[in-house]
Amino acid sequence: MGSLPDCIALRLDEQLRAALPDVLGPQDGGDLVLGYGQLTAMGAGNTISSHVDSPKYGEVIVTVGLVGGVQVTLALKHKPVDSFSGVEILAGHAYAIFGYARHRLSHEVWCPPTSILSPECRIDAYGGRAKGARVPARVGLTLRYFRRSFCELGLGPARVPPRHVGS
Repeated sequence: MGSLPDCIALRLDEQLRAALPDVLGPQDGGDLVLGYGQLTAMGAGNTISSHVDSPKYGEVIVTVGLVGGVQVTLALKHKPVDSFSGVEILAGHAYAIFGYARHRLSHEVWCPPTSILSPECRIDAYGGRAKGARVPARVGLTLRYFRRSFCELGLGPARVPPRHVGS
């Protein structure tokens, strides 16, 4: 699973498959396999601009909020879709992009300008070095699922490097 320890990746995969059985199917022998997990850290007030992930980055993409929160906006051909604008994804929550949405809707991720982390979290996250440390306001984990047949053909998953957006 890349830099994500297998024990964490497999447990998250198990939980996501239980929550999204019609999307992800069974862990053993199903159509989709977990390719890898990608961490993204964002500074307060920063944005991952509107985009559609390339098909080579997976058939189903699930992002789990680990720390802080973001607003996710979906758009059709880069025009905001009002009913989906500004969906809040907090720590412990997730969103999945698959099917029609995977190929037709772009998504933008915005981290609010105020840090959601308490001073206690900052100290814990940086081993007591909170003073002057740049602490991400949001950390998310994106899990990328690929068709088993794609992997069996030897066309390994394309990896997206970990991101740190802003400070």
